[in-house]
Amino acid sequence: MSITRSASFRTEESKMNLPAGHKPIVKSRLTLDSGVIDLSDRLLSGGTISQQVNEFEGLINVSDTTIQLRNDDNYFSENGKIGSETPFHREVELGFVFEAIPQGDEIRLFQGTVEFADDSGQHTMSYKVRDLAKEMLDKDIGPYPGELVPLIYTAINPVDMLEDIIVNQMGFDPSVIDTVSFVESKAFLPMEFSGFITKRENGIKFIEQEILQVVGGRFYINEENKIVYKHVQPHFVDIDYVIADTTNMLDRNAKTNINKMRNRYELSYGISKSWTVSDGAIQYHQTDKFWSKNEDESITEYGLTKPHKVTSKFIDENTTAFEAMATRFFMRFSEPLLVSTYESKLDLIACQIGDIVRSIVKI
Repeated sequence: MSITRSASFRTEESKMNLPAGHKPIVKSRLTLDSGVIDLSDRLLSGGTISQQVNEFEGLINVSDTTIQLRNDDNYFSENGKIGSETPFHREVELGFVFEAIPQGDEIRLFQGTVEFADDSGQHTMSYKVRDLAKEMLDKDIGPYPGELVPLIYTAINPVDMLEDIIVNQMGFDPSVIDTVSFVESKAFLPMEFSGFITKRENGIKFIEQEILQVVGGRFYINEENKIVYKHVQPHFVDIDYVIADTTNMLDRNAKTNINKMRNRYELSYGISKSWTVSDGAIQYHQTDKFWSKNEDESITEYGLTKPHKVTSKFIDENTTAFEAMATRFFMRFSEPLLVSTYESKLDLIACQIGDIVRSIVKI
């Protein structure tokens, strides 16, 4: 008799170890002035392509990665040049094809631009690649020096605010937005933001600090070169799952991690927002407030309190929304997390950070 058990996990890290003997199915291309250079046969076996997100230390942001390339024939010169052409700020694409489907039917794994080249390894060249979403969104927003009217948001859903910043403040055509992902994410965020942007500042840093660290989620560029916003959802949400079972897993292990448990939710926010002009500059005024909620059952059971701290000057006062945010957060983190690591075939690597993986095990 066999028993089948299944559980669902939220993906926090997506890592791909390039398997020995399978390099031909991994694709890598670099776009230069002279054309597109195929680097697939130079990807080193055992090299790692990794994206990860830490929800408790720093910000939930788009990822960078490093790729290692064979250089035993001095194909790359100093600073990663190919011939006379520099790779810096040039687009790199990484993807793979399944062995069982026709060559050329490719799934993109990562797309970005080269920020740094390192040839200190023996007969190797390493490119540090900046996620294309970060590159695209690295633009300033807000009023220019001397402008005495701030950028004002009033009672706006944070996803609508994200879209406004990308389209109206950063100047992207609306077609660059993956509308489906934005609409779906909005349904999970029943809250409103209000406030002012009073000075010129970096757009992606603003998005990370004022929006993403409150609502979670991440950006990436999909196969259609659209900006996708993926909200990190609770593990029990009834959505399409990536299935991990004996057909696509080679090995796995799991351990309990109490360091990733959180059983107190602390929110610092601003209300009564107003602005004035003083000495030719915009002055921002607000009243700082604090709200918190404990998950008492978890605190009692484990004998310790581990807080998760959120700070936002934009979130509106709404205790109903705060309660919903905290309850939803506790459903994910008030128990020690079971951290599972999978060594898988390439089709499972297609999952993005924030995707839900359903693990099926036969006993």
